[in-house]
Amino acid sequence: MKKLTLLFIMLSAIMPSIMAQNTISVTGKSELTVQPDEVHLLLTEKEYHRIDFKGKVFIDYGDYSSGITFDQSLYESTLPDAKFQFKVGDKVYEGRKKDIKYTLVSIDVLEDRVIKAADKAGIAKKDINISELGDYWRWRNGPYTVSKQYDIKLHSPEQLNKFISALDKQGVSSLSFGEMKNNDMEQYDRKGRIQALENARDKATYMVQTFNGTLADPLQIVDGNMPVTTTVVQPRMLKAAAMNDMVEEAAYGVMDAGTSLESLNTFPMIRKTYNVSVIFTVTYPQ
Repeated sequence: MKKLTLLFIMLSAIMPSIMAQNTISVTGKSELTVQPDEVHLLLTEKEYHRIDFKGKVFIDYGDYSSGITFDQSLYESTLPDAKFQFKVGDKVYEGRKKDIKYTLVSIDVLEDRVIKAADKAGIAKKDINISELGDYWRWRNGPYTVSKQYDIKLHSPEQLNKFISALDKQGVSSLSFGEMKNNDMEQYDRKGRIQALENARDKATYMVQTFNGTLADPLQIVDGNMPVTTTVVQPRMLKAAAMNDMVEEAAYGVMDAGTSLESLNTFPMIRKTYNVSVIFTVTYPQ
């Protein structure tokens, strides 16, 4: 009983000083921009039909993006001299069945183009993963066209530039960046958290000094990054505002692959945001 009484007396003496202790709670923040050394390029290619008509060439993806409208008689008649017409945008073309030729550019041909472009860029086959295969759109009431998605691992901006330059853009339906890594990311995270702590200390210091106080040791530090907030700063990938512009150009007979994608000579940047919460003790003059 005596021991309990003594403990109670000791706590009674300490508690007022603890309760009277001055503190300040602040948050700190920092941002780092990191250049990745590994980037995954996500590429989708889709089968299409090449239309040859009286010396003109059109690209038909079989969906609304192609901007090509056919007279129904083109499907219904099998006679070589049967007349028909089709529109590309506002322009109307007329002819006979025998004057038009369809050629399917198959998914195998498109895959071969990707592999050859990757080889020219020094990209190993093991760094190319085909992640999707399936029917995409039914072509003009006929067979379904097929699409494939490629996940291509790149190790330098030079590889990216060479691959884009070598790739035949016809058949490309989407192009974007996926996962990105940096082998030194742990060091970047360490630097980012330290800067966030320094930001918290500086903030607390000037706030306390406003009242003639002095900042002391931290009582508590809470890492607010579970996980660290990450955003991606991507380079502009198209001269046109969207991939649809490339499709539209193709539908109007523009076959120059270099007109749609600009030369890429840089990787996207990784922007990381770090947050911490810190409670400091504070002393004020009596």
